[in-house]
Amino acid sequence: MLFCWSAAEARDSSPARPARYPPAPLPRLLVIAAFALSLPACKTSDAAPAPPSAAPLSPSPAAAPSGVRPRAPVASAAPPQAAKATEAPVRYPFDRTHSPITPDLAARLRGIAAKNPKAQRDVFAKIGDSVTFSDDNLRCFAHKELELGSYAGLLPTIERFRKGNAAGTDPYRRESEAAKIGWSAWQALSGSPSPVDRELSALSPSIALVQYGTNDIEIGALHHFADHYWNIVDHLIDRGVVPVLFTIMPRTDRVKAAEQVPLYNAVIRGVAQARQVPLVDYFREIEKLPGKGLGKDGIHPTTFHGHRGRDACALTPDGLRHGYNLRNRLAIEALSRVSAVLSGAPAPDPVAPPLSGTGAPADPFVIPGSPFIDSRILRGAGTLDGYGCSTARPAPGPEIAYRLELPRRTALRIFGFDRGGGEVDIHLLRDEPRPNACVASAQRVLATTVSAGRYYVVLDRAKGGVTETLLVVFTDP
Repeated sequence: MLFCWSAAEARDSSPARPARYPPAPLPRLLVIAAFALSLPACKTSDAAPAPPSAAPLSPSPAAAPSGVRPRAPVASAAPPQAAKATEAPVRYPFDRTHSPITPDLAARLRGIAAKNPKAQRDVFAKIGDSVTFSDDNLRCFAHKELELGSYAGLLPTIERFRKGNAAGTDPYRRESEAAKIGWSAWQALSGSPSPVDRELSALSPSIALVQYGTNDIEIGALHHFADHYWNIVDHLIDRGVVPVLFTIMPRTDRVKAAEQVPLYNAVIRGVAQARQVPLVDYFREIEKLPGKGLGKDGIHPTTFHGHRGRDACALTPDGLRHGYNLRNRLAIEALSRVSAVLSGAPAPDPVAPPLSGTGAPADPFVIPGSPFIDSRILRGAGTLDGYGCSTARPAPGPEIAYRLELPRRTALRIFGFDRGGGEVDIHLLRDEPRPNACVASAQRVLATTVSAGRYYVVLDRAKGGVTETLLVVFTDP
C-alpha cells in the first residue's frame, strides 16, 4: 500500500510492519454511473503513470490531474477468450459481503480449477500491496492456539490450509513474491517472469486472494487501474487459479483520496461480476468498525492487542473490532466457501432472478435499484446510429440499452472503460431510446446534470469486434 509504519505506530493498534522487511523499492467496457449525492465528484486521468521508484509512495502526493484526457495507449489487455464470463452473469448484490455462489457460478469456479489439474487444493496465493504483505495478514493462523469465538466453525478450513505445502511452508506464512509494500496493480504482471507468475509457479495454488487499489488512487488514473487489474484476474483464470477479489478500505487521511475509494471499489466489483469470480466486500464491513477499522495513518487496518499480545487472528468480539482481524475472518470465510465448491460441495446460494428486459432499445434492461451492476456481450448488428449529440461518433455496431428513472434533478457521471481493441461509446437519451433524443455522448467519461424523468443509457460499439460491457450505477439515497 502506501506508507511505512513507524515504531510508535507499531506499538499502537496500527498495522504490523515486520522489522525484518526493508521497504520495497477482449474488447471490454466497464461503465460506472455515479450520481453526485452518493459519490462525490472526482478527478481522473487516463495517462499511464511513470514507473515508481523502489520506495513507497509519498505521504503527501500531488493531486491527480484534473479533467479527462483523450484516449492514450495503455498496456495491452489480456485476450478474453478463456476468461470470458457468461453472457448473462449473476449479479452481485451490494447488501452482501460475500458474493453469491449459485449452481452456475460453482460450475464456473470448478471449470477454472479444471484448467490446472495439478493445482494444490490446500494452497492459496497472496497477491497485493502492504495489507497483503503484512505479518498481520493471515500469518497467525499457522499457530494452533487460536481464539475463534463464535467462528469455531472455520477451524476445519484453517487447518486444511495449514497443512498445505507452499514452497516449504504453509500458505499463511508464505512470503509472497506478488505482495509488496507500495505496489499498484500494474506491477503484479510486470517483468518476465512476472511476480504473479513466479508465485504461481512456486506454489501451484488453486485460489489467489487479491487486493489492489489503495496505491492506485495515488497514481490518479482509474482507467489504468482497471486495465491492469482486469489483466491480473484474467491471467489467474487462464492459469487455472480462482481469484478472490477484495474491495479496498476507506481512506481517512485525505478527502480527495476518500472520494476516490468508491470508484476503485466499483471497478473491483465490476471485474469480479464480469468474470464471475468471488468478491469479498471488505469495505462494506470495515466501514462499520470504530474509526473505520483504520490506524493513525488513516490508510492501514488496525490489529487487536489481547492477553497474548498482538493477535490479528482473534475472532472474538473485541478482536473483530479491528481491521486486520476482520479481514482475516473474511478471508477464511471466502476460502471455506470456494474450497468447498471446488471439492464438489453443493452451491451455497440459490439461483438469482434475471433482469427485466432484453437489452434491446425497444425492450431495455430495467435498472431495479441502486447501486446496480450488469455485464453483457455486444454482438450482431446495431439498430441505433447517428446520435443527435454534437460529440457523438458514428456507432454502426450493436448496442445495449438500460432504462433509468430519476425522481429528481441529478448530477450524473458515467465512466467507460474499454477492454481490448474495441471502442464502445456512452450515450444518454431522454424519454425514449431514439438517436435524436440524445442528451449527451462521450467516449470515456460523461458528466452532466439532468432533471427528473426517464432516461436511457446506451452502450454502442463504435469500433472493433465483439465487445463485452459492464454497467455500474450509483444513485443518491
